[in-house]
Amino acid sequence: SCDNGECVEDAFQCPLSGPEVESGDMSAKPAIRLLEVPGLPASATSVPVPRFSEYKACPDLAVRRELCEPGAAATEGDGRDLSSQVLACPPPSCVDFAVCSGSRFDIVGLQACPLDTSAEVGTVFELPFLVFDASNQKAQATRLVEIVDPCEGSAGSFYCEGRCTEVDCSLLSQLQGPEKGAPRLQLLFMEENPSNNETVKQLPYGWEDGIPTVGSVTTEQFSRSVASRRQLLQDDNADLATLNGRELNLAYGFKARDPGLKGVAWSNPFVAPCSSDGIRECGALASDFQGAALSVSSLSPCTEDVFSAKSWQDWKVAVLEAAESEESQRGGCPAEACSPAGSDEGLCPPGKYVFSYQARDPSNRLKKVTTFMRIEHGSRHALSVTVALACAQGPNQLQNQVNSIGVGVAMPYMVSLGVQQQMVRQVKVLGPIAVKPDVAHPGTDDGMPPLCLATMDLEVQVGCIPDEPGFQAGPSGHETEGQWCPCGVTWSPSHTDQPLELDQGTAYSVVADLYGPLVSIQLKTPAGSDPEG
Repeated sequence: SCDNGECVEDAFQCPLSGPEVESGDMSAKPAIRLLEVPGLPASATSVPVPRFSEYKACPDLAVRRELCEPGAAATEGDGRDLSSQVLACPPPSCVDFAVCSGSRFDIVGLQACPLDTSAEVGTVFELPFLVFDASNQKAQATRLVEIVDPCEGSAGSFYCEGRCTEVDCSLLSQLQGPEKGAPRLQLLFMEENPSNNETVKQLPYGWEDGIPTVGSVTTEQFSRSVASRRQLLQDDNADLATLNGRELNLAYGFKARDPGLKGVAWSNPFVAPCSSDGIRECGALASDFQGAALSVSSLSPCTEDVFSAKSWQDWKVAVLEAAESEESQRGGCPAEACSPAGSDEGLCPPGKYVFSYQARDPSNRLKKVTTFMRIEHGSRHALSVTVALACAQGPNQLQNQVNSIGVGVAMPYMVSLGVQQQMVRQVKVLGPIAVKPDVAHPGTDDGMPPLCLATMDLEVQVGCIPDEPGFQAGPSGHETEGQWCPCGVTWSPSHTDQPLELDQGTAYSVVADLYGPLVSIQLKTPAGSDPEG
């Protein structure tokens, strides 16, 4: 919306002269004067800007407390205000306002100005401010900006890593040494290991690398791609330089260490930073190079890109990009919806969250780790599955092999069963895996080994959040709370309605020299659940 009430697609398209006024003396040239820089006397001939600091346009007339550029005031020859049409550092080829409107100070500030605050002390930059009237006559005023010593008047005379010291920067680096670097930030909740054994496999961070997959898998089904991983890991957190080390799934509606979580994939560790009194249980602590405790704070960086990102992977990429910008950490974020302390109390609604834990030592050295968290609904599903496995040495040898592998026999079949890989949190084998005594397929001459059938009863626990595939809002209709399944799975209909009959003349794909095709699925009711659910 322009000053005259007209609506346009871009502020640069607003008319130059604003509302209609009676024409005055059009021969008089426009006038322009520099506004006073906050904190400087009116007699100052230049603006002293400390080296390596920022000098930007003042954000608002009412909050000009720090050193900033207020711009210039301009008037037409007849006294009409032209301040909204002042240009800052327009190109030398600028001959009228329409051509140079991309340099409007009230829109772009000093972005068009070649101001480099890393220049040597004593360097002076000229920042020209121009204005054109309706007759294309111009007026100009120039601000002088001088780069000054950032440590002038301070205890130290050397500017090193954002602070003034009494010793040269190279010597300071030698004195500090690697052991006197940034604080040590420890996330206690990331030090816990999944409860895995022969019968249970937990996947608290989504699908793991190294698990073979039976069936056709599209790129979208993988929980993270190589390209996304490369982009996400380009940060300073070398001590947690894997995606798995920075993801945590928590169960919705449960406090930290709630005993009701026994036997499920979610353990809900404490995630709130440790307090100085050390009384309550906590999830993050920090210390300096001497071991002295430091306070830990947390914030939730985000931008509009974070809200618009739909997939879990795209959202993480947007978050890390936002975390690099200080501007994105000042507000407009979902921090109020969930905090680490709120998570520990089980108060956070289902959804995806990010907490940036950070600690700063007395020397202003900062350590920061970004952690992604999902507050999830969870569901248990029970089924009996029959698969074809390679048995070149006979059924008895295969029985011994699957006994030693345990739940690992089931893992490659999750995708062909219909479970989305990123939803799987725990797979449990309920009882022994039974290999049938007869060979189901003799194998083929072109190298496919003989196949035997093996049947296993499974309990699959899956997690989901709103707006993701599989989530079902409810209860709905005549469902009770006990019948509602928030995380649904669309089981493979071809294997539930019509089990696969192995054709003796067909060569089937065998993955990792063991895992053949999925044969059949029989859905069951999980123990302790409502059979009508």
